[in-house]
Amino acid sequence: MTGLIPRVIIAGLAASISPVAVMVLLSVMMRKHARRNSLLFLLGFTLVLIAFGVTVIFLFSAGVGGSKHKVDGFIDLALGVLCLAAIPITLRRKKKQRKTETEKD
Repeated sequence: MTGLIPRVIIAGLAASISPVAVMVLLSVMMRKHARRNSLLFLLGFTLVLIAFGVTVIFLFSAGVGGSKHKVDGFIDLALGVLCLAAIPITLRRKKKQRKTETEKD
């Protein structure tokens, strides 16, 4: 019961950012092969957002303004790689926690 409130808050924040994406993701997860379908949906959603962002930057030249150093770009890339590397680590921890919970029961 204590873990329910943070989950509801996170779901509410996600729904406030993109309610359509949350509804589609829920409908995808209710079908067969939910993990595969939801991961493919998130991959497609991310690729569309990246393509949209790159298009906007090139069309409106938003990336030209300001004086940005080359180091800033490397820092952004490093943080992005760290975030992507953290995904499998957290998934493994969840699997280990589930295994220990099922062994206790």
